[in-house]
Amino acid sequence: MTLSTTKSNIDAVWTAVLLAISTVLIILEVHTPHTGHIRTSLAWLTHPISYVGETPRALVTYLGHRMTALDDLEQQIEDLTRQTRELHLLRQQYDALRRQYDDLEKLDPSWALNTYELVLVGISAVHMDPKRMEVVIDRGANAGFSSDMVVLDEHGVFGKIIDVQPYRSIVLTIGDTRHAIPVAADSGRRFIASGIGDPEVLVLDHVPLSAGLTIGEPLHTSGLGGVYPFGIPVGTVVAIEEDSATPELNVTVDVLAELSVSRFLYVFVEQDAPVEETEPSYTYFP
Repeated sequence: MTLSTTKSNIDAVWTAVLLAISTVLIILEVHTPHTGHIRTSLAWLTHPISYVGETPRALVTYLGHRMTALDDLEQQIEDLTRQTRELHLLRQQYDALRRQYDDLEKLDPSWALNTYELVLVGISAVHMDPKRMEVVIDRGANAGFSSDMVVLDEHGVFGKIIDVQPYRSIVLTIGDTRHAIPVAADSGRRFIASGIGDPEVLVLDHVPLSAGLTIGEPLHTSGLGGVYPFGIPVGTVVAIEEDSATPELNVTVDVLAELSVSRFLYVFVEQDAPVEETEPSYTYFP
């Protein structure tokens, strides 16, 4: 009991001394300019203690950031895997259409279809507003590209090349108001789908009341016009309304291609066109 009491007394004395020293230092700090060296010395002395005390928190923060980075990487891998599956599906659809054309060509040579290759390109610049919806891709004349070549993403028709430069090309998207694409429904009825300056939707021009379209009906390229080959997915009918001013229907089509999201595209190139492997040239709109 005596030792415990003595230890308590010593602790109380030390506490009182520390409080007194702290009080003196505070008073000197407020009223005199001569405590800077003392404060610096104390900071140097206490820095290792602060460092050791901060280490667990810093370690937890670092591990948290690493786990977040791993989660982001896993999500990116999952997204790339999904895009690969979708691209394989699109390629399968293209191969099926290729076989159909081969059969038709045997019956009638006028159905002959040129052989195409899908060339992967990256988007290096984007210009998206209601009056001008274009993207720049990182290959041009060096890859054998030319105007009116068809451009896809993993979902469907993205647009067509309208300007070719040595190491880049400009692509007019199907959402641009200057763009129109011949499409067809599964029933065989053909229409013209026009851009309205919206990356999400197109409208069908001059659709008669007897068109027989239904909500959810898929549309694909009709093969007319000499630009887009037959059978490439374009969009899905999402709205049908009667036009009160004309005997026609107002039809809205949801675009399958992700005009505002896609980072990589595919250009339809005839197999006999030269395709050179070059380093991407990342240039932007002036």
